[in-house]
Amino acid sequence: MLHWYIPDGESPAALNEDHIRSTIKGLEVIQEQGGGLMGFVQSYRSLLSVPRPDKSIVAVQKLLEKVHVLMDQENRDGTVHFTIVTDPMDLELFIDEKQISQILVNLGKNALQSLKGQEKGHIHIMGGDQ
Repeated sequence: MLHWYIPDGESPAALNEDHIRSTIKGLEVIQEQGGGLMGFVQSYRSLLSVPRPDKSIVAVQKLLEKVHVLMDQENRDGTVHFTIVTDPMDLELFIDEKQISQILVNLGKNALQSLKGQEKGHIHIMGGDQ
């Protein structure tokens, strides 16, 4: 059953089209915000359900070179210089390459964003025990 709220002192006839439009617009905004919150909750849940790592032996130098290539794509204007150092050069890790790559790319993007607008930005990526 639908019930209308009518402010004190107003008659049902006072519910004109402007009131109805305003109410509908308000309900649409509430629905939109609710949908946005549901999307946020779904995203948060997907973060909590990270897949089990698919670990393998990965050469750190090759991993960092892949990240470097991806970062160069993000750095189209070329204002930020990247340096990659792996010591020892043959260093290997037992990791989930996809998960670690995603983490490193996200860190790289954050670093690029923080250097935006600077003329001579530099990101130094190191693997090993420097």
